[in-house]
Amino acid sequence: MHPFRKAFRALHRESLKCDSVQTDNALDGLDAELEALAIEHFGDVGDHEDDGFGPPTASVQVLCRHCRDHYLSSEMVRAYRPARQSAMVGMLGTDVDTLEPLWWCKNRCDGAGYQLDIVPVGEPRQ
Repeated sequence: MHPFRKAFRALHRESLKCDSVQTDNALDGLDAELEALAIEHFGDVGDHEDDGFGPPTASVQVLCRHCRDHYLSSEMVRAYRPARQSAMVGMLGTDVDTLEPLWWCKNRCDGAGYQLDIVPVGEPRQ
């Protein structure tokens, strides 16, 4: 089994042991730990080629289809979010050898990719 996948499973199991009061804090902590682990295993986000789903050069108003928030496309974040990329993590060591960072909604929901989950709703700003 891929070492990152093994560590991911161990951290995920720990998060499931939390009671409902601790769940939000545990998930935030889990996300931070998993992101740090991804950087350790796969390198800094800036070391990877862009996936092609980043925001346009000229900032536009966007809508995230997951959390329904409106914001500027320049606020999208390129990062690893292993807890939300679990399908990709599950393929590590079998179908893929690395986890790639993606362009995400600024709100840490699971909205990802300009013109996929995050869609333009206005004209470009100058």
